[in-house]
Amino acid sequence: MTMELKRQGQANIDHHPPISDADLIKMYNYLSSSDSAQVLQHKVFVDIMMHFGRRGRENLRTLRRTDFSVSTNGEGCMFVEKIRDEQTKNHQDDSCKAEGRMYEIKDSDRCPLRSFVKLIRRLNPQCLFFISAAACGTKG
Repeated sequence: MTMELKRQGQANIDHHPPISDADLIKMYNYLSSSDSAQVLQHKVFVDIMMHFGRRGRENLRTLRRTDFSVSTNGEGCMFVEKIRDEQTKNHQDDSCKAEGRMYEIKDSDRCPLRSFVKLIRRLNPQCLFFISAAACGTKG
């Protein structure tokens, strides 16, 4: 059936255009402009979406701080990696480990690793979930 739709020209997929460089600069300027817990949470959300290629907001609510690990590679560069996989719409029985790393950007206000660690430190220790920091309460 799918092949027939393709032959008829009805199986085309219209993707959203990529975010322009100018819009990325605007967005990161805003996300780096404040020290509020909510803006920090938004920045980490964007960093996770950009570096781990998350599919929209799928499974974001179930992410926990224990799903991530901060490590150092053989060259001494620090990074955040995801250490727990979850099922997604297109990967129900996928046994492959999650891939992707969010590397430190030294001497940058936009460093995703620094923002990630800052958010982890500000999370209420009794808050189990990662993205719901504002709902669980943050320190500072």
